[in-house]
Amino acid sequence: MKKKFYSLSILAVLVVFGAAVVSNYSVSAGSVNSGPSANGHGNYSESDGELRTFSFHARTKDGVTKGSFVVNNRSIGHFLKGNIDCLNIVGNAATMSGTITSSSVEDLVPVGTKTRFGVVDNGEGSEASPDRMSRFSNFSQASCDESPIMSHSLTVEGGNI
Repeated sequence: MKKKFYSLSILAVLVVFGAAVVSNYSVSAGSVNSGPSANGHGNYSESDGELRTFSFHARTKDGVTKGSFVVNNRSIGHFLKGNIDCLNIVGNAATMSGTITSSSVEDLVPVGTKTRFGVVDNGEGSEASPDRMSRFSNFSQASCDESPIMSHSLTVEGGNI
């Protein structure tokens, strides 16, 4: 009898705690998540078989875009990190641009380099086509209002946009 009461008490506490968490999440989600946004993470393989891991997030609020990205060449340990300052979403595609803030290959892609990339979100589930991501277009002075060439994009493996 004591065990049953103890179990029911724990269950009640968990239900109340869960309801509080959900209600707090809903309130903060409405105020924090205003404005267009894009985010994702995953892997893609280059034509030479090198595996890249990427992650990005960007949000435009009150006309100002903020975000960041990181891409790792896992086979040789190189990485690029940067800030995103432009986001353009059209349908299920997003183009982002920004500036490299950290680079393990400074001789090839120095800090301060402008870059641009695009992604396509093809939905969820087994019936959906894989998401796509363009290569990073380093040294690009083009605005993110100009889409990257998605015809040469790469299939996102093991991730989600």
